[in-house]
Amino acid sequence: MRDVVETLQSDLMFKDESYEDLKEREVKLDSTIEKLNHSMSLMKESLSEVVKNKRNIANELISVDERNDNIKSNLANFEILEKIYISDIERLSSQEEAAFLLGVGHHAQCEHCGKTPEKICEDLMDVEKLAKSSQIEIKKIKYKLLELNETRLKLKSQLDNYYSRSQSLSYDLKCIDDEVENRTPEIKIIDEKISELTEERNLVLSDIRLLERINVFYKRLQETEFASTPKKYKSHDFYPENEAVDNFCRIYKDILNQINFPGNNEVSFDFSTFDVVIDGKPRSLNGKGVRAILHSVFKIALLKHCKESSLYHPGIIVLDSPLVTYRDPFKSKHGDLDDDEKELANTKVSYHFLKYLTENNIGQFIIVENIDIPDSLTNSIGVDTFYGNNAENGQRAGLL
Repeated sequence: MRDVVETLQSDLMFKDESYEDLKEREVKLDSTIEKLNHSMSLMKESLSEVVKNKRNIANELISVDERNDNIKSNLANFEILEKIYISDIERLSSQEEAAFLLGVGHHAQCEHCGKTPEKICEDLMDVEKLAKSSQIEIKKIKYKLLELNETRLKLKSQLDNYYSRSQSLSYDLKCIDDEVENRTPEIKIIDEKISELTEERNLVLSDIRLLERINVFYKRLQETEFASTPKKYKSHDFYPENEAVDNFCRIYKDILNQINFPGNNEVSFDFSTFDVVIDGKPRSLNGKGVRAILHSVFKIALLKHCKESSLYHPGIIVLDSPLVTYRDPFKSKHGDLDDDEKELANTKVSYHFLKYLTENNIGQFIIVENIDIPDSLTNSIGVDTFYGNNAENGQRAGLL
């Protein structure tokens, strides 16, 4: 626990400050950050109004410039129209002058066509009508020209006003841009300051939490130092009750009898070795094959005892080579069979052992073994075969 405290102390950023100093520092930082955030909020709000005003001015400037362009386009069109009016007046004036000249000296016979004065007078009447029509049309065009000039004067006046307004709006936009440019660095400085103080505050909070944990460990250390020495127990204090041991031995004996294990199968429990004794012989003194099957019976008996006594058990047992007695003494790494193994190998314990597991639905058993399953039990036992290095296509070499 002291190592944990030392590790926590090494993680402190402000090692020279106490818990109270850090709490006071946290309060000051919170106050400063709050004030800066308030100032930042006001500045952003003010800047937002400036940007909004800029947007309105920009929209108005676009509208004014569009109106300027329209007026310039109209003035250009009016200039063309004025030229057309003047051309029409000149054409009509020429017609009027020609009619006047034709009417001078028409009382004699025409030297060119030979018409009499009477006939010429009839023709001149048509020319006179043409002259009067020209005069009326000239008068109308001059009136339109007058109206056109008045309209042009008004448009030029509007153009001057819109131009002045455009210049004024452009100047306002420039002033706003300068204002935004001047405010932006100030906002950036405040934002960087807030980030710096926030980071410092996080470090302070981290140290506060570390100190709180250190204080908790210190209290535990003090409680441990002042606590009384725990009571010492002897091994027999943890032994199971005699009733539980007797029930376990009874179950163990019952399983041995059901699998036709040779002998009287009187079972007792030796607390000095924490193992069973079969017919007065400790399990550990048997050959490897006998010890293997007796060890498997031990696991099964313990599972059944837990079930009968309402004690927790996961209900699954893995048995590794429980029937090793039936190995080939020439090929097996375990060597020749002992006498008790030979006696057991001559019985059908392996068959009765597997049959017992299939008939007693007390749990799930996974057996890793190198024997053939009796034909009468093939439908009751699921088998996965591993072929090792001799595995062919579709055959499993091993677990992986």
